[in-house]
Amino acid sequence: MAHKAIYTYDTVVVGGGIGGTCAAAMLSSKGKKVLLLEKEPYLGGCSSTFSHQGFRYNTGATTFAGFEEGMPVHAFFKALHVTLPTSPFSCAFVQVQKGKTLPRFEALEPFLEALERVHPHPQNRAFWEEIWRINRAFYAHQGYVFSKRSWGDFVRSLVSFLPIARAFFPLLLRRGDAYVRAKLPGLSPLYMATLEASLRIVTQTTTREASALSTVLALGYPFLRNVYVQGGMGALFDALEPCITHVRKKTPVTRILPRSYGFEIHAHHEVFHTRTLVLNTPVFESAKFFEPGPIQEYFTRFAPLDNDQSAFMVYATLRTDAPLEHHYQLLLDAPFPHTTSDALFVSFSDANDTRLAPPRHRSMTLSVHTKSSWWIGLPPALYKAQKSALVSQILDQVCATLGLEKSCIVHHFGATPKTFARYLGRAQLGGIPMSYTRPFFLNPSNDTPFRGLYMVGDTTFAAQGWPGVIAGVHNLQKLLDA
Repeated sequence: MAHKAIYTYDTVVVGGGIGGTCAAAMLSSKGKKVLLLEKEPYLGGCSSTFSHQGFRYNTGATTFAGFEEGMPVHAFFKALHVTLPTSPFSCAFVQVQKGKTLPRFEALEPFLEALERVHPHPQNRAFWEEIWRINRAFYAHQGYVFSKRSWGDFVRSLVSFLPIARAFFPLLLRRGDAYVRAKLPGLSPLYMATLEASLRIVTQTTTREASALSTVLALGYPFLRNVYVQGGMGALFDALEPCITHVRKKTPVTRILPRSYGFEIHAHHEVFHTRTLVLNTPVFESAKFFEPGPIQEYFTRFAPLDNDQSAFMVYATLRTDAPLEHHYQLLLDAPFPHTTSDALFVSFSDANDTRLAPPRHRSMTLSVHTKSSWWIGLPPALYKAQKSALVSQILDQVCATLGLEKSCIVHHFGATPKTFARYLGRAQLGGIPMSYTRPFFLNPSNDTPFRGLYMVGDTTFAAQGWPGVIAGVHNLQKLLDA
């Protein structure tokens, strides 16, 4: 039997998604000897960029919001002195519903003008000015720290959130749908449907299940600065990788053993020793790395947080000169078979981005919610037929809605939760839904009860998406500096 090579680091980060890559870059900037382990040949996880038969696509997360002064995402990259290949655009996404289009402009006034044409309401200005104002005020609060290592740490954490609680207390105790209907009395079912669709992009839930504060922050998400990433979302990780002390791709971790000095991480023919371990893996799937004992039992407790939620994806390259926005949300009359949402989120590459698509071509990434259990375990023939039929239905819908000829599609394929389980190691996607009945402090923190063991990513504090995961990385830094 071949001997395993042994290496020692101050910190080992397992998983090169948004949280893991950003945590590794942040810790490296503090002078730590850091190793980032990623099982795929590229970094990014659900926010990566990949090639398929000579064409390039963004994997899943296609938006990069909050990249402006005063926001956590911008502050993070600024602290690392990283220059990103981005260009701003004025419209976060365009909602299309029954032939009408509603652009979600970053600027409030153009959005209100467009809204009045589609969903006129006497309280529109008052409602959306409040949404805009609360979002700006909320992100100004960054003095908190969230820890659940002990009851004492947890209590001190709640005290650190008092400024936020005092500022937004009524919104924390109110349900989202009650807030919306009180502010927009008599709103039409179509107007309510647009709000629900916007909410699902950020919270993965409905106004009935979300708190009023979560609803306000989700509806205000398009007012954050949105930028296009030239070359695909993977370019963000290409910019971050040089900041990290050591990166090992195509290196899946097989097991992790707690030791007196910290942790021993096994990956095929290599062993890594470290004092500090950061896992960027779903909290409800992390038990698999550990042998029976307290750590495995700790992670097993979070198994109920796997809510079976996932995504069905369609990737396509189109040869077209049609003027297309970067992002669309297409609202349907009813969900497609084997999906759970009546909205499709569609993203197109920039017309001038020849790194992501050939000249006069556009790369498209489309996502719709589904359940993992509807795809994993199907007989092969049924799986193939079900997948093929859904891809065809979705492409027909996109072309019909956006006025594209289906003949302009030069390459396409679909991906199911089974696909993501194979390539990303996780079938559940989208983090943990923000529920009114499950406030944030019931979710896992970035620390654990075990010395030297930490977590980052969309299943821990604070939430999904770049702003949420970066907030968790900032929190991790505070915990490590304490």
